[in-house]
Amino acid sequence: MKLSYHRTNAPIPFTVPAVFTTPRLIASRLTLLDTADIHTALAESTAELSATCDWAIKSGSEKFSRRFVASLLTQNKYGQRVDYVLREIIGHSAVGMMALYRNRDRPTDWELGFWRRSSCRGKNFMAEAANALIPLVQPQLRPAQLLLTCDEKSAHVIRIAQTLGFAQIGIIHNDMDARGQLRQVLVFALKPSPNVSP
Repeated sequence: MKLSYHRTNAPIPFTVPAVFTTPRLIASRLTLLDTADIHTALAESTAELSATCDWAIKSGSEKFSRRFVASLLTQNKYGQRVDYVLREIIGHSAVGMMALYRNRDRPTDWELGFWRRSSCRGKNFMAEAANALIPLVQPQLRPAQLLLTCDEKSAHVIRIAQTLGFAQIGIIHNDMDARGQLRQVLVFALKPSPNVSP
């Protein structure tokens, strides 16, 4: 059985930075001013993203991008999620997004999500950004867990999850995607940090 998305007006129960950096990237909280850059990245990546991401199936148009950003900002406002736009420090081009949001089926837990621009394939930007963000929030989440879910066909996401220290804890069998096709969804949980006491 699927639970409905958790809805709350409560503030996000952990502190997140407005901006964080990595050796190659700068990550900043999403604003309306990011819409054009998000559209450019999505328009380039629609074919790849829509293969495994339901939300991206109708992406590619400016109208979609405007609604996409507006919807995310509303969820940010009401404590549902935290979204970052990732840009290269050199050149400032948007390479994708990273987010923390309440898990659909386990609303007391939080999930790490991300998507990257197709032209950035193989550059490991998502793992680099996650490695910087996770230590900032993981100690604040306990006893909640940080999860990551993906389609079983998302080989690159599975590799990133394993690289970041997530362990598979389950499979959602026969999940129906936006096309009405059944799929298997893998569920990962971040292993406890050795520096955080129970």
